[in-house]
Amino acid sequence: DRNWGNESSYELRGLRQRLLAKVGRREEAMESAWADFAKHPSAYGYADFMKYVPRNARDAWHQRAMQQAKAVDLRGFIETCVETREWERLSTRVLDVHHEQLEGISHYVTERAAQGLTRKHPPAAAKVYRALAMRILKAGKSKYYSFALAHLRTAKRLYDKLAEHAEWQTIVDQIRRD
Repeated sequence: DRNWGNESSYELRGLRQRLLAKVGRREEAMESAWADFAKHPSAYGYADFMKYVPRNARDAWHQRAMQQAKAVDLRGFIETCVETREWERLSTRVLDVHHEQLEGISHYVTERAAQGLTRKHPPAAAKVYRALAMRILKAGKSKYYSFALAHLRTAKRLYDKLAEHAEWQTIVDQIRRD
């Protein structure tokens, strides 16, 4: 009846996987790690899973893991893309989602994504920086307004670089309206 995942036994799954691998049952360890990753995609789950994948099958399993992460959870997908440096996939996904979905994701995840996307994928980076700022502003956390301002300045710089002045004006209008 209790949630044992928050107790000292939370590591039992990983311990079981390591033991299976040690006794020569890597296939079972890989299946267990895959099941955990498929249920809750994350950078940590990806790293745990890939430890058990044979070297000659890594590319195929990587593609499968990215498809699974994309299908399940935006947060997990962003984490996994940042960890694996899949900037192209991340950019495509970020540009496809609504602003509100990005705003709902913690800055611990999205800040790294924004930094990674900035150089080669400025439209996606601008959208993430916008979401970072709006998350702070909508929460009304005046203590963090300086961070929101920094994120907005970065977004403006990226929109100017892309000559997307109308998109920037839309953000300004929304902030004034709210």
